Amino acid sequence: MKALVILGLILYFLFIIGMVYWVKNRLKGQHAESQHKLSDADLFKMMTQANHFLTVEQLEASSSLNKKEAKARLTHLGYQGVLRSYYDASGTGKAIYQLKEEVPLIASVRSNISTFSEKEIIEMILLHVDDYQVTVAELVVIFGIDIYEAKALIQRLKKSGNISILRKGFKSIYVIKQSIHLKEPKLRTTSKKSKLQKIEIPSEEKIKIPDADVLQLAIDYKGKLTPTLLCLKKKISIDEAKQKLEALYEQGVFVMDVDEENCVMEYRLRDQSLL
Repeated sequence: MKALVILGLILYFLFIIGMVYWVKNRLKGQHAESQHKLSDADLFKMMTQANHFLTVEQLEASSSLNKKEAKARLTHLGYQGVLRSYYDASGTGKAIYQLKEEVPLIASVRSNISTFSEKEIIEMILLHVDDYQVTVAELVVIFGIDIYEAKALIQRLKKSGNISILRKGFKSIYVIKQSIHLKEPKLRTTSKKSKLQKIEIPSEEKIKIPDADVLQLAIDYKGKLTPTLLCLKKKISIDEAKQKLEALYEQGVFVMDVDEENCVMEYRLRDQSLL
């Protein structure tokens, strides 16, 4: 009897693993099939221009993708760790997707990267990033490739010793090694600092605005805040406002909600007794 129970559990877990594998492959196939309608590079640039947030309905309306393709694309990119998803707190099941990293708004190279040397790839990256960190999304945009090609490129650069991978919790940070001596690129479209700098990871400690001020502002606005409102009222940058609200969300002060009328993400006070 005990052996049958163990066998049943093994078969159950094998079934679950098989289902996960099937779903991943199905999403990967749908992802590849819709690339001709909207590339990952164009999608990431679209999200950067839209303050990093996008819904399935917005993607459908602003691209050639139908609703099924738009949902599959955003879901798949979420599984791949490029996007973060939030769900409507009212229970409708609607999601809004956030691009985790900003990307340069440039025309992608769209060349076969296998014909480039590692040195040429690094030089191209440094033309378009502000520091010596690089993300999968940035590689997608710079070279006009999809996320799978970008992840393969990360591994290629790692294997050749051009980048190292740092860990911050569950997050991987890809850093171009400062020991690499590069010639000055001939085509420089943006001004860049000539000296190598230490990598700075944004932290909430740099944000001077006290928690109490954010809570009071939320109370003043019926318990709801957006990064834009916090930016305007407290004279901080959009990035600082996003970091501050996300930090308070992670501490359980706010819950995420979607303003369907304006298609923006809101942070709503969890403690409604303050209103």
